[in-house]
Formats: sequence, C-alpha cells, structure tokens
Amino acid sequence: MRVIKKINNNVALAINREKEEFIILGKGVGFNEIPYELEDKSRIEKIFKAPSDKKNNKLFEILSGIPMEHIVLTEKIIEEGKKILNKDLNQSLILNLTDHINSSIKRFEDDIPIRSPIEWEIRNIYPEETKVGELALKIIKDQTGISLPSSEVILIAFHFINAQIDIGDIHTTKMVTKIIRDIISIVKYSFNLEFDENRTNFNRFATHIRYFVIRQIDADIPQSKHSDILEILKNEHYESYKCIEKIETYLLDNYSWKCSDDEKLYLILHINRLRKTE
Repeated sequence: MRVIKKINNNVALAINREKEEFIILGKGVGFNEIPYELEDKSRIEKIFKAPSDKKNNKLFEILSGIPMEHIVLTEKIIEEGKKILNKDLNQSLILNLTDHINSSIKRFEDDIPIRSPIEWEIRNIYPEETKVGELALKIIKDQTGISLPSSEVILIAFHFINAQIDIGDIHTTKMVTKIIRDIISIVKYSFNLEFDENRTNFNRFATHIRYFVIRQIDADIPQSKHSDILEILKNEHYESYKCIEKIETYLLDNYSWKCSDDEKLYLILHINRLRKTE
C-alpha cells in the first residue's frame, strides 16, 4: 500500500494496487516523507475507504487537527449505526461526523451550550436515527468519560440522516424534514387529529412521506400502475382524497412536484389508518 497524503503524523491517505483510496490510522503512518510504500501492514491500526468526493479535500485538512482516538471513536459509532439502520451510508460520513464529535467534545470542555431547533421533528420522523444518536452518546461516555448534552442526540442523528440522501447535505435534510412536518400538519388539521407519535401507523406514515420526498428530490418517480384502484378508493374515501388534494396543492405550489396516482393511493391507505387509530 502506498501512502500518498499526510493528514497528520498518525493519519494518512493511502492507495492500494487497485487504485482505491483509504484513510489509514496508526502510530507514525504520516510521519515519513510522502509518498512512500508502507511495507509493514502491522503499523495500520484502522483502515476505511476514503470518500471519493473531491470536496472532501477541505475535510482532510480538518482531520489533520483531530486526535486519532476521536476518529476511531467515530468509526465505532458509524459501525453501530449501520447495524441499527441497515442502510448504505455516504462515505463522507466518517469525515463529517468526526469533525462534529471532535467539535462537540471541545464545546463541552469549554462549557459552550448548543441546542437543536428541530428536536421534535427528528425524534418523531427519524426514530431509528435518534436511536443511533442516543447510542453514540453512550459510546462517547464509555470511551472518553464525557457526558455530552442530550441535544447532541439530535445533531448526531442529523448526520446519519444526511448520509442516507444522495445529495447528503444539511440543507436537503432540513428541506425534507420541513416538508414531512408540513404534510403531517395538513393531515392533522384536515381531520382535527392529535397524533400519538409512538403508534406504529404514525411512524409508517412519516416514513412513507420521507421516502416519497426523497424520490421527488432524486427525480425517481415510478410510473403509476394502479390508477383504476385509485378511482374506486377516492370515491369510497372522499374526505381522505380531499386531504390528498391539499397535499398535492402544497407540493405543487411550493416545489412544483406532482403526486402520481400510485402515490395518492398509498396516501389514502395511510391516512385511513391514521383516522381509525387516532
């Protein structure tokens, strides 16, 4: 393996024979004159695939000032997060989350408070990612003795949400979260409902809306196959269909998005379940 870029004395960027780039961690791996062939593989304590996004050159610079133990800590959090989410995550997560956790620990040591402005939305729309955030705080406490504030649960969850979206930036995640919240509000006030966010039907509805929004962002809209069924259901469930028309108007006016017939069909089913259980 050839070391091609020093990040700091103990962290470096390396490339293998297949021209794949990796971030390697180990005592002194970045100390030698660059580039060089790393013959003694036992010097590598941790290795993970480097993000291919060229924008991460700046993040490599950020990593140069981060202790190796914080990078190892972040990698453990990501591995545990993958087990909970069972989803592919953007490769840049290791860099973004390491920077965040390192900064959070510094803020804690300097007694600088921070809060999340959208805690309700994240906890209720992204319950699995919130579990990852809660586990992350436990791992950080176990390995460093530092008890970060509970607001960090949401901020760490935010990074895992970002890492599941191809665009993968905070602006997109905030937009997705806002749209989900607005659609939930349309349903809530259309039927004067008070949702129990712990109920399965609410979680299924929020998850469905989440992936609907992501498909719209990615322009991944499948062709409708059940327009005939929609015609039957929209007459049988007229009030639910009127609510869907409000949702469609909101999406069209604000984002120029249209709901396919299949999407309207699934929304009718979800809204009917919500109306029966709330």
